[in-house]
Amino acid sequence: LSKIDKIPGMTSPSMQLLIDPLTSRELEVLKLIEAGQSNQEIAERLVISMPTVKRHISNIYTKLGVKSRTQAIAIGKELRLFD
Repeated sequence: LSKIDKIPGMTSPSMQLLIDPLTSRELEVLKLIEAGQSNQEIAERLVISMPTVKRHISNIYTKLGVKSRTQAIAIGKELRLFD
């Protein structure tokens, strides 16, 4: 793995996704975030609780190596998760 980190053009978020990809539900939540939905709107749309939405978002941030919605959307676009 130490050699993989040195491959030109390979970004850290891409590596993390290869190791621990987003679940289908996490991807669904990320797409709703990208669409501008609030946590409450996501919970209502997916018929899940607010703590569950927050857990999914926390997992997304960890897997993408980000700390905000804006960063998560940017990495998602870079990785073509919204295509």
